[in-house]
Amino acid sequence: MVELFKLKTVAPAQEKRVAPGTNIAFDPGLVAKLKSDHRHLLDTYSHIQTAANTGKYASLPELFTDFQSQLLDHLLTEKVKLYIFLSHQFEADDVTLQIVRDFQREMDGIAKAGLDFVRKYRTTLVDNATVGVFQRELEGIGAAVSKRMQREEEVLYPLYRTM
Repeated sequence: MVELFKLKTVAPAQEKRVAPGTNIAFDPGLVAKLKSDHRHLLDTYSHIQTAANTGKYASLPELFTDFQSQLLDHLLTEKVKLYIFLSHQFEADDVTLQIVRDFQREMDGIAKAGLDFVRKYRTTLVDNATVGVFQRELEGIGAAVSKRMQREEEVLYPLYRTM
């Protein structure tokens, strides 16, 4: 007899891990995306440095526009998908929750300084007379951001991966 209908066995849907009290689901690709964002931000930062070092000041506003866009996208993703998820996930773990909150508070300060710097130099002309000040400010922002990225990747992102 020919089987007209076959019953398919369907594997149970993988349980979606959602942070308690939210609709924010664990994203297995999030850490890779955030690390990729870091690489792109550092690449754009490097292009900004090169433009300043080689006197190509006219390219800076466009580079800053790119950097600002990348940074805002990254910060928003971190805030919504990472910090909120981790804050709810570790609600009952006071020590870990405090670490997450400290990271978020620190990031808010660094983000404000970085975005203020970008806004300033998207509209302020950099030329031979001002490039020295610009480069010092750029190095300060770069050092703070790269140190922060390293700490996120070593401390914060592993907390997310353990979910």
